[in-house]
This record gives sequence, structure tokens and C-alpha cells, in this order.
Amino acid sequence: MVISEDKMKWLLKGYFVFVLLELFLLGSGQIIKYHSLTLRMANFILLNTFCFILFRKEKIKHEYLLMFYVYIALLIFSSIVGFMNGATFEAVFYDVKPLLFFIYLLPFSFLIKTKPDIERVIRIIKICAIILAILYFVYLLVYLIYPIIRFSFLPLEINGEVFFRGTGPFIFYKGFFFMMISVFLINKQTKIDKFILVLLLVAVFLTLTRGFYLAVIAPFIILGLMNLISSMKIKLQNLILLGLVLILLGAFLPTILNFIGDKSVSDSIRMDTVNKVNEAITPLSLVIGHGFGVVAGVNRVHFEVSYSEILHKQGILGLIIWMVPLIYCFKKLIKDKASILDKSFFLAVLSVYIISLTNPFINNPLGLSIIVISIISMDILYQGHKKETIDPVVI
Repeated sequence: MVISEDKMKWLLKGYFVFVLLELFLLGSGQIIKYHSLTLRMANFILLNTFCFILFRKEKIKHEYLLMFYVYIALLIFSSIVGFMNGATFEAVFYDVKPLLFFIYLLPFSFLIKTKPDIERVIRIIKICAIILAILYFVYLLVYLIYPIIRFSFLPLEINGEVFFRGTGPFIFYKGFFFMMISVFLINKQTKIDKFILVLLLVAVFLTLTRGFYLAVIAPFIILGLMNLISSMKIKLQNLILLGLVLILLGAFLPTILNFIGDKSVSDSIRMDTVNKVNEAITPLSLVIGHGFGVVAGVNRVHFEVSYSEILHKQGILGLIIWMVPLIYCFKKLIKDKASILDKSFFLAVLSVYIISLTNPFINNPLGLSIIVISIISMDILYQGHKKETIDPVVI
């Protein structure tokens, strides 16, 4: 029995859904693995291979190819720098492996081509976020009756997937990142969506992760300021709303900080890493970094502050290139009359960059998946805006 190419592409779209579910539900991807091969790595290899075979004749967007070539060139260059500075092959590969997920830009661009495709991806993200939130609430309720359930998470804690907040029930799971992202992507028009939004916001709050709080609030403030600057009109109600937000934050900040507990240990680790990165800087490393696999003066393979790790291993050159996706999305946002969906994806990308100030997301598959999906989605939406402008609907 010979399967037609169209049938294969249809099956591939089904497999794409499975790949997304694994990305959005299984944290860093280390939960399901065989020896050193994880399900996420297998999905990455298979999806890229299938897309290369089935879509080899399709044209790839010029900007995507350019970003792909620059990105690969940077990975190769930083790997060579690392080898020259004494890094082992294993150490270099360990640094490069999570960064390879930006390559998903090409296969995802074949599988996300229309607005219904975008809506399907958003629906998957939302469903996964709801599942994670409900599971978290169920765990918290069970903990109240049966506190020993905390020990059931021990394997995930050892694996670095789950972090306990003090001695209480609250935990941080890496997959909770998508609960935060869903806050930006949910359509808030219906009562059900508003209820889901509240559910997710409560779940995000109960992770006791300051990075999540910052990454949820700051993008809205930044986008609001951008709108004020672009319109050059400051409405009284906007000033009143901003003032109320700042007053409420100021009033409840001490209570919130007290609720989330003492973070001095994690803060000291971050500051110690930043200080050691600064001490290790040389004139040359400031420009190109020390290379992958090199942790000179720092006793951590991956740093909590993503930008410190990029500066340490790839220098200012790396920081500039890592800013390209954000700038690309920003340009799409301001080029034409942006829709609510455009702004949602921009906010999602902005949140990835903001949370990377405190937690490593911009340079791992979780953050990269959202960046890639947002780039492609904003391009599709922009083309839709252009078509509507060129070919207006005649009534």
C-alpha cells in the first residue's frame, strides 16, 4: 500500500500536534527518555526529517532562511571558540542541544500556514495550560489532606523538573511556563475564557515565582506605554488606570513578597553568577564570549539569568543576535494596523525576554518554541492584513 504525499502531509500535521503536546506539557523534556535520548530529541529529529522530505520543493521565506543561517553560523562559531578555550565535546554539545530548537522555525513554517492553523496551536497551548493548572490545584487540595504526597514529586525534583517552595505545598514546574504564556493568548471575549484566565492567573500566582509575576505584568505596561507614545495622546482614564495599578502594586507588594517567602538564597546565587561572569570578562570575550562549554569562574553549566549566560558564552555578538526575533516581531507589530492576535503574540514573545532576566527561558526549547510560533503567526497575520488592504471586500 502506497501512501500519497497529501496523505503523508495530513499525517504529519497530526504528528505535529503530538510534538506540541510534548513541548507544552512535559517541562524541559527530560521526563520521558531512554538512556540519554529523550522523547523531545526524537521528536525534533523526526519532525525535521519528515518536513525536509515532504516539503523539500516548497519555498522557504527569505527572512527565515537568513535567520536560520545566521543562527547556525553563530552556534558553530561559539562552539569553535569553546573548543579553542579548552571545552570538551560533551560540554559544548550540552550547551548547543537546547539552542537547536530555533531550527524549528523552518518545519513549523510548513505546518503553520493559515489563521486556522494559528488558532489550532493557540487551542493546544490553552488546553495544556488548563490541564497543568487543574493538576496543580488538585495536588494542592490533596496536600491539605495528605501532606506526604509531596514525596511523590521527589523523582521530578531530583531530575530538576520540580522545585519546592520552602516546606509548604507550593511547587514550581518548568511546564508552568505555558500557563503564563496562555494568559496572553486567551480570547477574553466570553465568560468561559474570562473564567479560564482567572484560573490561570491564580495558578501562576501560586507558583510563587517572581519571574512569572514580572513577565505577566511588565509586557502589558510596556505595550501600554508604546501605544501612548505612538498615539501621542494621553487619555485621562489611562492615567487613572495606570495610577491605580501602581498604587495597588505598592500596597500589596510587601504582602506578596512575604507570601512567596525568603528568596535570598536564589538571589545570592544569581548575583554570585553575574559577578563571576563580570570577573571573567576580557576585551575579546566581551565581544565573542568564551564559547560554549566554558564556565570559567562559574560553577553552573546553565545560569539563571539567560543574558549572563549569553554574554559569558557568546559575548555582545550573541546578545545582539538573540535580540533579532524580538525586533522582528516588534517590526511586524508596528508595520500595519495590529490585530488583538498580533498584540497577543508580541506580548508572549516580550514575556519570554522579560522572564529571562530571572529564569532561563529564552535559550531553551520552552521559550524558543513560543518565539518561533509567534514569528510565524505574526507573519501570517501581517500577510492577511496586507491582503485585506490591497483587496478590500466589496459589499
